[in-house]
Amino acid sequence: LEAAKAAALESLREELEGAKAKALADSDAEHSKELALLGRKLADTEGKLQTANESLAATEAAKAAVEAAKAELEGKHADLEAAHGTRGNELDAANARISSLEGDVASLTGRVASLEATKADLEGQLTRAREKIATDDALLERVRRAMSIGLGLLEDQKNNTFEGSAE
Repeated sequence: LEAAKAAALESLREELEGAKAKALADSDAEHSKELALLGRKLADTEGKLQTANESLAATEAAKAAVEAAKAELEGKHADLEAAHGTRGNELDAANARISSLEGDVASLTGRVASLEATKADLEGQLTRAREKIATDDALLERVRRAMSIGLGLLEDQKNNTFEGSAE
């Protein structure tokens, strides 16, 4: 884009300089003829000179406008370069943040795995404790039955002893 602009400016500049050179050459040639004719066409030459000067002024005004446009485009280019640099910095910051977040994810993933392992271990302990409680409950029930039988036998023995003493 910049090269195309520069080429267009250079082409326009060459065209304008060519037109300027041609106008000046025409003006000088006409002026020489007029001097040779000693003023016969002095008024005509002055008119043509005036036209050439107006053309030159218009050409210079156009050149100034082109230079102003060039300066404006260069300013916009500088602004775009600055914006590009800013976006590059923002991209670098975003990439750094992504790397940081990826590190956090890896850390948290490790923590989750550790907690899941701890959970599995605790669930195993809970299962073993429940099995022990069930075993202990069964044992306790057998002990109660044995004690009940033992108490029943003691009661029977006591009753037999009282009955034997009473007879």
